[in-house]
Amino acid sequence: MSEIKNIKSILKKNGLIEMIDGQFVSARIIAKVIPQGNGTALVKNKYGNHLGYLRWEK
Repeated sequence: MSEIKNIKSILKKNGLIEMIDGQFVSARIIAKVIPQGNGTALVKNKYGNHLGYLRWEK
């Protein structure tokens, strides 16, 4: 289990952002962060494609 935490910390340190579903996305490809009303934010790239959801502070 500690190996998974180490891998996640390395990915975060290298500029990747973890989505709610557990996938990691590079911050460089994020173009839009659209806050939703339920504490999450929709993340899209510059082409308008859905990348995932982030936890968003209300």
